[in-house]
Amino acid sequence: NLEPMKKTLLLVKESLLINNINQAIKVLEESDIDDINLNSWLVEAKNLAEANSNFYKFKIKILNLME
Repeated sequence: NLEPMKKTLLLVKESLLINNINQAIKVLEESDIDDINLNSWLVEAKNLAEANSNFYKFKIKILNLME
C-alpha cells in the first residue's frame, strides 16, 4: 500500500512549496519511509536548515551592530 507514503511525500512537497524546510524535515523524520535517496536528501536538508539558521543569526548580529 503506497497511500501513506504518497500522503507523506505530498506533505513534504507542500512544506517545501511554502519554503518551510524545517517542516519538511519533521514530516520525513516522523514517517516510516526508509529509502536511501530520501535519507540522503534528509541529511542535506538538515545541513541547509542549519546554514539558513546560522545565516539568520549572523544577519541579526550585523543589524544590531548597525544600530
